[in-house]
Amino acid sequence: MSGVRISYQLPYTANSATVHLPSQYSMERVVLLAPPAVRVSAPGFQPSGSEQGMSVYSRDSVTAGTIIDVSLAGTGPAPSANGDQGQEQAAPVNGRDSGAPVAAVPPRLDTLKWVLLGGFAAMFLLGGFYLWRRPAGAVAAAGPGFGGDIATTERPGRAPGASRRPR
Repeated sequence: MSGVRISYQLPYTANSATVHLPSQYSMERVVLLAPPAVRVSAPGFQPSGSEQGMSVYSRDSVTAGTIIDVSLAGTGPAPSANGDQGQEQAAPVNGRDSGAPVAAVPPRLDTLKWVLLGGFAAMFLLGGFYLWRRPAGAVAAAGPGFGGDIATTERPGRAPGASRRPR
């Protein structure tokens, strides 16, 4: 059995919102989670207890093309500082095991985007500096078809076999 978790961020003016979600696929079970202080009104959904401090509402056998209407009202508590991520225990729902526990999803890489961007910029600059400072003898001779045969990799104007002067 596989599961898909979807979360939404909605405008929540006047502490209420209504969501109309079309079901594109048939689903065995749909579960809604909401803070206990938020009132949930969704036709076909039954209260199924609580899990990790959230009220659980579930609906079985949703066919494709069904419109799921969910109305929310009230406010929930602000997220705690520690995130309560250490309390991942599966709780029975409707007297049976709900399967995998609800897990908090870590934030995306937004907090590291400037570090990553700076690192890529530094690598780009170091690569450019390396190409600019590489010795002339490191240039490979181009073969036929690339401007003619080049017999030496020395710089132009220097006689073949001439040594460099010490600095």
